[in-house]
Amino acid sequence: MADSLLDSQGRPLKRCSWCSAPVRWVTMVPSGRKNPLDPEPRSDGNVVLEAHNDSLAKALKRFEAHDGPRFVSHWSSCPEAWRRRGLPKPAGSAP
Repeated sequence: MADSLLDSQGRPLKRCSWCSAPVRWVTMVPSGRKNPLDPEPRSDGNVVLEAHNDSLAKALKRFEAHDGPRFVSHWSSCPEAWRRRGLPKPAGSAP
């Protein structure tokens, strides 16, 4: 199935393979690991995009200042993250 999702800035998105929510894949600096982000900025986000290349991102340290948009890793917001982590289903979650 072709997926042509775009965020509010017109950047391409994919879908989470666990919950089908839109995600934006970035490469974390300096680790080089791929990380899915929730596509829209949030005030409580701790991931920021690199100014020169928005496919690169870095995690902010606690209390680190940043004037631009902040994003949240989808791994922290995905309702199905327990599956990816190999954990038992959380009590009280929908079937």
